[in-house]
Amino acid sequence: MLLLSALVSCALLACSTSYDAQTDAMLMQLHGKTVAFLLHIFYTGDVLATTYPERLPFYEQAETDLAALTMRTEALGVNTRTAEELVILRNLYIDLQKHDLEQGLSAVYARALVPVFGKVFRALLTLEVGKKPRIIGP
Repeated sequence: MLLLSALVSCALLACSTSYDAQTDAMLMQLHGKTVAFLLHIFYTGDVLATTYPERLPFYEQAETDLAALTMRTEALGVNTRTAEELVILRNLYIDLQKHDLEQGLSAVYARALVPVFGKVFRALLTLEVGKKPRIIGP
């Protein structure tokens, strides 16, 4: 019976995408940059907020980070749910940049986006941490 449990455990681990600490760290870094960006807009207020051209490097860096995350997760055998969440995240950045370009970013709008981005990052991190191997006891 113990041998059967061990075989099932190994099979479960082998069939699932393995946890990647680098992907986890990349997600945390991008989340931190995003929250810092949005809260900076919120705390400086509408009058003191920077202009779109001054914020453009943030969008460029976010796109670069997302491209690296996408490539890394695909190379590691990403599951479908992770791929879907990365598309949702990319679309959030696209919508944010478009709104910023067309209307600018108000303090209220920026603050409202913090939990929206947080929800998607939380889903991605939950998926990633869920890949960590667990010992299945008898």
